[in-house]
Amino acid sequence: MTTRAAPLRIRLFLVAAVLLSSEAVCAGSPDWPGFRGPAGDGRLVAGLPEGRGDLRLEVRWRRPIGSGYSGISLAGNLAVTASSDGTRDFVLGVDPETGAELWRADLGPMTAGLAGSKDGPISTPAIGAGRVFMVSTAGRLVALEQSSGQLLWSADLVNDLGSGRPAYGFSTSPLVEGNLVLVQAGGERGALVAFEARTGAVRWRVFEDGHYAQSPVVTELAGRRQVVVIGSTKLAAFDPRTGDELWSHEHGGAGEFGPESTSPLPIGGDRLFVKHDNERTSVLKVVVQDDETLAVEVAAESRTLTRSYSPPTFWDAAAYGYTSRFLSALDLTTGEELWRSRAPGDGFLIAVAGQLFIVNKNDGTVHLGAASRDGWSASDELELFDDLVWTPPSFRDGAFYVRSLTELARVDLVRRAASTNPEMTQSLPAELEQVRQAVAAGRAGAVADLLDGLEGPRIDGERVLFLWRGEATEVGIAGDMFGFRYDEPMQRLEGTDLWWKELYLDRRGRFNYAYFPDYVPTLDPLNLRSVESTAMGPDLNHRANEALQMSWFAMPDYPGAKSVAPEPEPRGRLESFDVSVEIPPPPRGPGAGQPPQTVTVPVTVWLPPGYDDGEERYPVALSLERYAATIGDWPATLDEVVGETVAPLIAVMIDAPPGFYGRRGGGRAGLLAPEVIAAVDRRYRTRAVPEERAVLGALYTGPPALQLSLGSDRLFARVAVQSPFAIDAMLPMYRRQIEAAREAARPAAFYFEWSYWDMRSRLEGLVLKEYMRDLYELFSASGYDVIGGEVWDSTDWAGWRNRSGLVLEALFPSARGDARSRFERWRVASE
Repeated sequence: MTTRAAPLRIRLFLVAAVLLSSEAVCAGSPDWPGFRGPAGDGRLVAGLPEGRGDLRLEVRWRRPIGSGYSGISLAGNLAVTASSDGTRDFVLGVDPETGAELWRADLGPMTAGLAGSKDGPISTPAIGAGRVFMVSTAGRLVALEQSSGQLLWSADLVNDLGSGRPAYGFSTSPLVEGNLVLVQAGGERGALVAFEARTGAVRWRVFEDGHYAQSPVVTELAGRRQVVVIGSTKLAAFDPRTGDELWSHEHGGAGEFGPESTSPLPIGGDRLFVKHDNERTSVLKVVVQDDETLAVEVAAESRTLTRSYSPPTFWDAAAYGYTSRFLSALDLTTGEELWRSRAPGDGFLIAVAGQLFIVNKNDGTVHLGAASRDGWSASDELELFDDLVWTPPSFRDGAFYVRSLTELARVDLVRRAASTNPEMTQSLPAELEQVRQAVAAGRAGAVADLLDGLEGPRIDGERVLFLWRGEATEVGIAGDMFGFRYDEPMQRLEGTDLWWKELYLDRRGRFNYAYFPDYVPTLDPLNLRSVESTAMGPDLNHRANEALQMSWFAMPDYPGAKSVAPEPEPRGRLESFDVSVEIPPPPRGPGAGQPPQTVTVPVTVWLPPGYDDGEERYPVALSLERYAATIGDWPATLDEVVGETVAPLIAVMIDAPPGFYGRRGGGRAGLLAPEVIAAVDRRYRTRAVPEERAVLGALYTGPPALQLSLGSDRLFARVAVQSPFAIDAMLPMYRRQIEAAREAARPAAFYFEWSYWDMRSRLEGLVLKEYMRDLYELFSASGYDVIGGEVWDSTDWAGWRNRSGLVLEALFPSARGDARSRFERWRVASE
């Protein structure tokens, strides 16, 4: 387990009597009628309370509302959002003064969350023309009477308009423009649809491009009012009255953090800020050409404000938002990063009259501070929610409206004198208190003495003390104990350059970790044990191109090796050759209609001892994982176990390029594996029948491995998977495959494992092991004889390689092999 971060501030309301309170009437601000506010830019220029005194945050009310991601829209005496009650999805109207429910309107059956996401609606409602407009995750657009929630009309985006339902459901938010409702619904006949607000009739439909989770914005650019949208390949603008195209721009980007989940941000001066790619952002300027037509120029580009789902905002000439998990500021004129800050943690933000209001995704805290080009400093912060937050806040007339995945709250801005409440921080561990006292007494070398002889963190039972020494403005720590897309700050020991973090972890664990002094991933200089992460990149997102080097350590009761084992004497022999495979174009979307692509894939083959001296034929074990031969240490493992617990075999390792298989699919593996096996059968003495072939996969190559081993026409009759990426949406596919293979022979050997600290993202609710259990039980209940279960380890090859010998033993055991019983020392006992 890990320690929970100490509260940011304990509010002692008893001292309020001595504070110089001057709560005042707020300067009025406009309504917040839809997603990202009245201008679609996540900000308001007015609305702070008048009077003297510092700005402070106070919770006016807080109430449960059911599950969902929908934002809060405000107009008149109504606040609107959408949620689920566990059976049905609904739109909820509440009194903004009290939080009392005014009405609710049915949206349809509850939409279940996918891959760890919560149930319920995602889209944010829009208020206008006396109506409330909302898109359900199933694609139902409803128009409700603003005062009562009564249904006035509805449209089905899928059945009526032919729109494609995104994987997580519709999350696009409607936008009211005059007497029209604009929805980025998707579909081959035009992704942007204008409905008449009064009747629901389609006025016009334009923009042929892919859609996922984008929303339109209306703004004025180059003297023309226009609706701007971003799709999979381009941005475009249209006259909102007629739907006539005003300009179009190929953005050249891709990715779930880019065009799939963003909306254009108007920043003034005829400019737009666009997160068009996972790794790039752009400032675009709309200009009038000599022929009076409009065109787009790229004014600036940056790598700041990337790899985050959180939409940015701006103030003056700077944009504020998140670069991965760090709050960041970007100069909109030059494209240069102004600063980044670990505090106040990953979250969502808006700007009001030069103040940033931020809600933390992970711990539900809220934070207030100036939108400054010089850095982040909180002027006030408080604890609000107990669960995760995945919704940007809203604002009107001196009050922020915030929701978590299950609760809705109003947080007022008030004027008060500066607080004198004490800060609460984590208490010093005993050995660090001794060092602090020694340093205060002037004794040199106290820090060096503490670190002397350490080979990584200090471990005492379940207690782990992480220590990093060096000059830095701030230091973070990331690792398997936290999961993806998340790290925690370390504390500096007063008067020293020593940074520390204390955690309590299970005695049976093994963990990869890295330090982040001033945001740069760094190995532990005390620890000689390191590994390259094949799943996580330097920004703690899923690995793209750059590698993240991580240190690792094992707890006292870890069932595997606790140090780096010496390389065994080579016994087998390695050979290599290339295989070319022709990949057809996708049937639709980007690349459709293009000629087939030829991909050349390196193949490494391990031949057992004695291969060159005899005529014996051998079974084949094929790994789909590109890192098996390198980070996975397969050659060394084969040298050690073949002829001992594993029968002689030929091992084949494919070095397919990154992203070759995709996260779900066995389609490309189904093209590549037969080519590789055919080449191996031609070159070597193999037993060329499915019963003498095994296929192995891990994480994203796990599902292809399973698919290649099921059914009567299978290429492999033996299969092993480690932490296969198979989320809940993929289980029906496996049920269909198992049913189709019901009459076929079962695998001759089937190994299936996943890890206790497997891939997970605490901010998104993704916990891979939960789906692994379901998939394992699905195969077991269907009569498959599976060796495996949950093991004491973490994700990635740093964990999987500890059982490579056991995996091979399960597939091709020697007379001394007993993988089923040997597995028991790794097994996590069921609760």
